[in-house]
Amino acid sequence: MAYGKFDFKGTGLSYLWLFIWTAFLTVITFGLYTPWAASAALRWGCANTYIDGKRLCFKGSGAGYFANWLLIIVLTIITLGIYAPWGAVRFYRWITNNTYFADQGDIEYLVDTKGIEKNDQCKKCSARLPEGATFCGECGNKLD
Repeated sequence: MAYGKFDFKGTGLSYLWLFIWTAFLTVITFGLYTPWAASAALRWGCANTYIDGKRLCFKGSGAGYFANWLLIIVLTIITLGIYAPWGAVRFYRWITNNTYFADQGDIEYLVDTKGIEKNDQCKKCSARLPEGATFCGECGNKLD
């Protein structure tokens, strides 16, 4: 039986800003910034996604994206296109292996944290807290 509540809190304005600055950097670098732009988009998506109140965090880098992309392109060319489906699966696996539940030390990976006050999240598990809570509903941590 399926369970778990998924919630996405991204806004169009924050995505527009992400799109503008990554597109600008991609254009002025003649496309070389594309892997880093894709990684930034994945970080934004995860930072705005919650599963049962826990925020996701994407820790993949543009260099990791580029290395996987280069390997997939080379193997696809060598195998005359046969490797392409395995390459797609390799990318999905890389994305999944770099996606975690965010914890207190992951704040630098979270893109849109301006609207979150320190009291809105548990310091132990990063779960969203209702106003006036004294204990975290996810991990039971006593709040200050």
